[in-house]
Amino acid sequence: MTAPEIVISPPGRWSPVRLGELWAHRELVYFLTKRELQVRYKQSFFGVSWAVLQPLVFAFIFALFFGTVLKVQTPGDIPYAVFAVAGVVPWLFTAQAITNGSGSLVQDANLIAKVYFPRLALPVAKALSLLIDLAIALVVFYNRFVRLRNRVDNAWAQIEVQLKRRWDLIPNLIETVKGYAAHERETFQAVTEARVRAQQAGTPAQTAEAEGILGQALGRLFAVAEAYPELQADENFRQLQTELAETENRVAVSRQVYNDSVLTYNNTVQTFPGVVVAGPFGFSIREFFEVEEEAQREAPVVDF
Repeated sequence: MTAPEIVISPPGRWSPVRLGELWAHRELVYFLTKRELQVRYKQSFFGVSWAVLQPLVFAFIFALFFGTVLKVQTPGDIPYAVFAVAGVVPWLFTAQAITNGSGSLVQDANLIAKVYFPRLALPVAKALSLLIDLAIALVVFYNRFVRLRNRVDNAWAQIEVQLKRRWDLIPNLIETVKGYAAHERETFQAVTEARVRAQQAGTPAQTAEAEGILGQALGRLFAVAEAYPELQADENFRQLQTELAETENRVAVSRQVYNDSVLTYNNTVQTFPGVVVAGPFGFSIREFFEVEEEAQREAPVVDF
């Protein structure tokens, strides 16, 4: 008994696009897309990095020629680099998808003549490979932003640890001074209120302002202590002032690390090419932790 003969006839010339047939041959589309990526990356000296560099190179050329040389004006205050990328990336993808997709039908003419399969698989594979390039570029930029943002968050967490240690020392310090200068209620109240405001501060800028006020209040408290030699000789008081001085130094170091991290992050967000990706992904600039007034920059004097 002979097997039945099956003849596969291609559709007519102007038949509609059959996406179901393309889905049925999805493994073939996957193979063609993978082959396209492997060939392109092996032929490029930069490998996968070319997925990121290619649109940036085009945007840089456009920005240099039209923005710097010809001084082309952009709508509003949009930097020309951002304006160029917004136009270059979609244009580059569309142009290459059309060119490579139509060219694939010519390049693979022998394959088409020998084996029947959905011809749409060839241009679709070309377009998908370009989409993967774009996705790789976005993932690279997104991951960089996340790493820098996490570094900023970690640096701020270290500042909060040192500030909390400082806040915990203040009640014991007040109680110690009260034992020798109970009538200085106004000074004690000022320190207590400044401590509460510092604990309630939300943003780094608010925290810096509150900590500056707290530092001034502590300075007045230590000025009161200078009038009491017996207090200065108290072992508990001397230990507290030593711990407070060490905490002030740790806060200063942590503040420097935090501000350096914020500077790196903000530069990435505000400069090209990060400025193109930061906005759509929700990455915005972060505040520095700075004390504006010179008097607030200095730690309270605790060495008698």
